[in-house]
Amino acid sequence: MAKLFEETEINGMVLANRFVRSATYDGMAEKNGHVSTKQIQMVEELARGGVGLIILGITYVHPSGQISPVQNSLADDACIPGFRMLADTAHRYGSRIAVQLFHAGRETAKVFKPNRKQALAPSSISDDPHFRGPHRAMTEEEILEVIRAFGQGAGRDLGADDGDGPHRIEQRELLDGQAVVKKEDGENRVIEPRVEKNPEEDKQADVGDCKRRGQCRHGRSR
Repeated sequence: MAKLFEETEINGMVLANRFVRSATYDGMAEKNGHVSTKQIQMVEELARGGVGLIILGITYVHPSGQISPVQNSLADDACIPGFRMLADTAHRYGSRIAVQLFHAGRETAKVFKPNRKQALAPSSISDDPHFRGPHRAMTEEEILEVIRAFGQGAGRDLGADDGDGPHRIEQRELLDGQAVVKKEDGENRVIEPRVEKNPEEDKQADVGDCKRRGQCRHGRSR
């Protein structure tokens, strides 16, 4: 039991202990997807109680992936201030916060009627015994757009704090390594996403990796 109270690290993120509030949908977001006062209060209560890592669940990165009218969003920059307050609240008590990036895919059909929001999926499977909701296959451009939205959402949550903002945990409904497989005309087709990268972020990531290994290809050593 004593080990639960020991400091640990996840991919460079240092946690005060091993207590984690797992990615959980709380249904308390504002209707525009922004962080609500109730969520700030919830995070404060969890952090004050000593939870080392708090994960905010199913935060959608693209409007087509929304599954609830009271679900958090990182689909646009207007959402950043709320996540910044969320991070500041957790950090005030020594906790860390992470965000589960999410796209509901065809599951939106379970909540929204087709005339309000059309459910999209990488492939349309009419004979799936586990799902009968109305949905259509995404176009190649729509798939790439959602992939880009995951990257943009990750950038927003990492930028939600000047220091150590919320970390990301990606929901990979539409991602499979470096490619997406789409069933088209009865054949599987691999679509390679093109995600624009920030060279400065890549450089910082490389330097951080070097520090962890004790050596650096940039000509420096620890």
